[in-house]
Formats: sequence, C-alpha cells, structure tokens
Amino acid sequence: MSSVTASIPLVSVFRHPAHFPSAVWDSLASQPRRSNILYAHAAKLATVAPNTQLNHSQDLWIVSWVSQPESTVAFVVACTTGPIAPYPIFIYTPLPISSLASSFVQLHMNAVIQTLRLHMRPERIFSAFGSERVVEVFASAWTKETGVQLSNPSVYYHAKLMFCTTATLKAGRQHLVADGAVRMRAAVAADVEKLARLCHGFAAGSVRFPTFRSFVLT
Repeated sequence: MSSVTASIPLVSVFRHPAHFPSAVWDSLASQPRRSNILYAHAAKLATVAPNTQLNHSQDLWIVSWVSQPESTVAFVVACTTGPIAPYPIFIYTPLPISSLASSFVQLHMNAVIQTLRLHMRPERIFSAFGSERVVEVFASAWTKETGVQLSNPSVYYHAKLMFCTTATLKAGRQHLVADGAVRMRAAVAADVEKLARLCHGFAAGSVRFPTFRSFVLT
C-alpha cells in the first residue's frame, strides 16, 4: 500500500457547516461510519440558518487539505458545543490510517493546532476524539505548543465504531417489563428523575468530566 507523505497543508476555517464547500461534504459522505463522530452534527446544523443558532456562535470547523496532485480533504476537525456543554475536539480523516506517514500527520496536526490557537483559548481544548494514532499526535503537539500537560492516564477511553446492516442484524433477547411487553415511547417530564440517575451513573466513574446530579437535572 502506498503511503500518504508530507506536503504543505492548506487550512480552511468555517464557523458553520452551511459554509462547507461540496468537497468537504463529499469527504464526510465517503466514509460515513468513520466520519459519524462529526458528520451527523454538521448535517443537522446545516439545515438551520447560521444567524439563528446562538448556542453555536463560537463553533469552529477546521479543514486541512492536501494540495498536490489535487486539492483533497486530509482532516476535518470540529470544535463545537452540544445542548449542555462544549464537545471534545473531534478529528476525522477520509484517508486510510495505515497509509498516513507520521510526518504527514504531524504536519497537518501542527497546522490545525496553530489555527486553534488563533481562535480558541487553550482551556477550551480539554479532550480529543478520533483515530488513536492521529489523536496521539494531536495531543503531543498540543502539549508542546501550549505547555498544557496531558492527564495521567492520558486515555479517557478506547472506543470501537461498530455497525450492522439488514443482512447482519439478528433478533436478540429482549428485556421484558412486568406484563411481558416491551414498550418504547418519547420521554416525558415525569421521566426526568430516572433519566438523571441513569446519566449520573454513566458518568460517575469519570474523574476528568465529573457530572453532578444537580447539573444533570438542570
């Protein structure tokens, strides 16, 4: 397999996905399972006019490009805010990870970090999520650039992206309620207390992102 080697990266900055050129959308669509860490969020935001989304006025999307032999998306980086709080940095590449030369990843992460420094305070960058190899380069370069040390241990969790199709989906055992029926419905106000306990339980083991029950209920 040929290796994607270092070249001078070009960097584009967007405040809203509605401003993405078609090449960025094509890149996200080309690897939907891998790009889902930011593709779904971008697609949702793109359906609403930028000036009506006050909660996302500080969002930043960075795209680094390979300029030769033709302009190609190398990395898409999202620094955005969710319904409750800021999201981690999400990093996506449409390029095969195994084909990326270390110098290539380093050059592009350096360019991304220089751009982040121009637009974001260092404390905004509290976590990064993406391919392990890419995130390790990003984190190391961020520490070198800002002096912000990694936590110990530096890895919050390892995740694997999985998927199924209609061909591989199989019926499994269902958890039944008292009367033997499984019911699904939209949540209502009366569910808030139980949902808060579930959310708190999910995050209770985290020392990096403590979630207090009062915050969950806010």
